[in-house]
Amino acid sequence: MKVFSSAPFSHAESHAAPQKAKARTSHMQGNLHMWLWPGTPAELEEAQKELSLWEEKGTHYFKEEACLYCARLEGEKMEKDFYSLEKRVKNLRLEHRRLLSLIVSRRG
Repeated sequence: MKVFSSAPFSHAESHAAPQKAKARTSHMQGNLHMWLWPGTPAELEEAQKELSLWEEKGTHYFKEEACLYCARLEGEKMEKDFYSLEKRVKNLRLEHRRLLSLIVSRRG
């Protein structure tokens, strides 16, 4: 007895369909580049290489910017922590003086 599935494609066909569509799309994009590019295919290839190089440089630049930004934020946090600690030390010194003067006044 044969069982019919409700799926319009077999399992193998369903995996092959996206690859065929991707190949068809990339082929169409290649043709689109050829229609829009006024130069030769070699010039197009050279321009695409240069574009990918600049994209890599841009990615590297943004990674560096992100690292510097994180370092600046960390530096600002450390600076705030330092001033907070400095303020606590000042308050502890004032409290120490107050307690010393209280001890002296009770003895006297």
